[in-house]
Amino acid sequence: MFSKNRTRLATAVILALLLTVAVASVAASQTAPINPPPPNPPTDPTPAPATPAPPGGGSGNPPPPPTPTLAPPTPTPTPPGNGGDNGGGMQAPAWPPPGLLVTHAATQVQLAPVGDGLHVYLIGSDGTGHSGPYIPAFSTLAQQHAGVATLWSGTNPGTGKSVTITYLPAENKIRISTYYPDTQYDINKPYVFTVDSGHKVVHEQW
Repeated sequence: MFSKNRTRLATAVILALLLTVAVASVAASQTAPINPPPPNPPTDPTPAPATPAPPGGGSGNPPPPPTPTLAPPTPTPTPPGNGGDNGGGMQAPAWPPPGLLVTHAATQVQLAPVGDGLHVYLIGSDGTGHSGPYIPAFSTLAQQHAGVATLWSGTNPGTGKSVTITYLPAENKIRISTYYPDTQYDINKPYVFTVDSGHKVVHEQW
């Protein structure tokens, strides 16, 4: 009798243990599953744009501005008889030109052969030659003027004195009449000379 009771007790204990294990298993199965870690974010296949290097070789300083190229100056045309084109289609030589005809040191007007004619320079008080008119060849003057003719009349910009160039057909010469600059001793002192076709200069008043 005692043996049967022990068997029943053992059976009951075993059943209780099995029941406990079963209940624990059911409870474990109803527990919320652990969320797995999120997968790695997808990688963007497009590469990020590279940051451009600063100009000037990566030093971070901007390059120096380009050096401007100066264009050559545009020559300004000169009116006839005032340098450049001297009124006869001839280019005025630089001052002083070669072959000056008047050797007088205090001359107020100077002449330089240019082509077949003469280029006139009006001498200033400082000795600078100002480009004046162009006188054609004597042969051309003879064809153009049968009598005495005034070829040019104007003012010496270096002295403010009047200048007159006259053609003398009978002598085949030109006469140049002007004045010295005024001084404390002389006012309107004449300065006159002639030049012939052979470029011989003769002073009449000086």
